[in-house]
Amino acid sequence: MQDPISKEIFCGADDNDFNSGWNVLLGKDVNKDSQADITNEEMVANCLLNVVLIGRHPKEFDEDFRQITESK
Repeated sequence: MQDPISKEIFCGADDNDFNSGWNVLLGKDVNKDSQADITNEEMVANCLLNVVLIGRHPKEFDEDFRQITESK
């Protein structure tokens, strides 16, 4: 993927890959290419944010999601 502003090239999952329910996303495999310049911790943190902010959460989490995403 190319950043339209900086023109840097990034490798990784497209945001659309996280457009699914949590039950599906939590069962996916995550692979890191040997040339990727990212730590395992950074990769896990990125996946977690994408699952929470892009993935479709269960209805029971509606209020929590609203609190996470509401502007202060």
